[in-house]
Amino acid sequence: MTNHRRALTSEERQLDEVKSAKEKAKQTKRTSELSLQKIRSKSSPSWNVVSKPRLTTPREFHFQTSERAAKLHPMATRADCSTSIDFTKDLRKHEPSPNKLKTTVVKPFHFSDDKKTVKRKLEKDMVETKPFVPMAKAIHDFHKNTPKRFRAKTSTTGKAGPVKAMKVTIPKTPQFSAIRTRPILTMSEKEKEELDVQEIKNNQFKANEVRRSVTNPAPLKKVEKKPLTVPVGFNLTKHNPAKQPDQKEKPKPFKARPLPLAILEKTTGIKEKQVIKATVPQSPAFALKHRVKPAPVQPVKEEPKPTFYHPAPKSSAPPTVKSTPVITKPEPFSFDKNDTERFAKKKEKINEIINQESKPVAFVAQAMPVMEPGQLRLPEKKTKDPTKPLPFNLSTDTKAARKAEKFSRNVEDEIKHLRDRTLFKANVNIDNVLHKPWKPKKVEREALVTEKFNLHSDERAKERQIFEEKLAQEREEKKRLIEEETKRKEIAEKEEIARLRRSMEHKATEVKHYTRVKVTHSEKKLTEPCSPQFSTRFKK
Repeated sequence: MTNHRRALTSEERQLDEVKSAKEKAKQTKRTSELSLQKIRSKSSPSWNVVSKPRLTTPREFHFQTSERAAKLHPMATRADCSTSIDFTKDLRKHEPSPNKLKTTVVKPFHFSDDKKTVKRKLEKDMVETKPFVPMAKAIHDFHKNTPKRFRAKTSTTGKAGPVKAMKVTIPKTPQFSAIRTRPILTMSEKEKEELDVQEIKNNQFKANEVRRSVTNPAPLKKVEKKPLTVPVGFNLTKHNPAKQPDQKEKPKPFKARPLPLAILEKTTGIKEKQVIKATVPQSPAFALKHRVKPAPVQPVKEEPKPTFYHPAPKSSAPPTVKSTPVITKPEPFSFDKNDTERFAKKKEKINEIINQESKPVAFVAQAMPVMEPGQLRLPEKKTKDPTKPLPFNLSTDTKAARKAEKFSRNVEDEIKHLRDRTLFKANVNIDNVLHKPWKPKKVEREALVTEKFNLHSDERAKERQIFEEKLAQEREEKKRLIEEETKRKEIAEKEEIARLRRSMEHKATEVKHYTRVKVTHSEKKLTEPCSPQFSTRFKK
């Protein structure tokens, strides 16, 4: 069966890639840490043991074509014309490698190095290793000199000493194993099929159980009976039966108050008289709004309008209404008169001030003092009365007298209060005590006759039972259809699995047989070489 899987979005794919990259980085870090621990734990590392390499001895190339050309072709070739007989001398010589290789220096892994530090180190190495070269010199070296990568390394880097003779390489046949040692990462057809079957089993449809309320319905709850409705007649003809004059008012019941317990314990007098506070005098402020007494509002009596009785209109002709036009007369506002008076007074005041200012200022000199001849008279000097000493009026002098007066007044008030409490004043009105209490009158009613009645709850219970039966039938039908659908799906799944198995069976194809190719000698004649005639002098 085909698995319908939801297609991943670009964001989900990116998150999966990030997650896999993180896991890969963790794995590499873990493996590197383990390798570092193994290297440090070992006492004698394996790279200290260095094996002596065996150098390869060059041999002369021997081609079959050279022999064939020498036999068949009588003309000379390049090899015959060349002056060098041994072509091994023309080969580039290779310097022998040193006897011992250098040991590998163990260095710890730097996982915590930042990108900036790594970049800085690389820049430092570039600066140290590669000095500045002008462009002209670089172009000249590119065309004239051989690159360093094509040059052989000198033997001065190794240790000084005698170089041992090179040995011949001994060839060995490779030992291939018939059994495959690599791990098989791909899944076989059987494993894929089992995985699909397991996924189908895991994603099977599981139906929910039938509720118990369907098979065993709960009994109906008992409905509490409501009290019977008491019919009351309609009082359509009576306007207000409570205010009828014939009906007598019921006398109010007398409720005696409880006797105070303080009378039984001791003699009690009159209640304490409440002390009224002294009136604080205030200056009369008649102009204030809250002190002015508002004028009494007299209700306007509406005069009764006269009623005019018009004759009934004739049924033959439609009634006509006479409309009299009303002319609106413009009247001034209530504040118009006050405004005109105020503006007139203001104008008079302004004119008066202007007239006073326009008049010329008259100088009025003061009268000279009357003086006797031959004597300068000065005004009399005003003398003040001397200060009269008065005795001090301190509050401490009158404090003791006020305190004694207040104490004596409090004592007198307390004695008077106790005297009033001891006085007993009996109640003169005893008619209320001797009056008979009010008794309620019994209402005479006719006996109620019960009639047969039908409850709506019984009808609803029957309808509910029919509805529950109908629901149960629908559920059973639905359940039967679901079971048939599941059976049909299982059969279809089995058929699909069988078809997939048949289609996945490997059918080997026959080996094709072809006719053998026979290699025969060419029937064409060999090319006869002729010297080229470039000159046109011999042509006629």
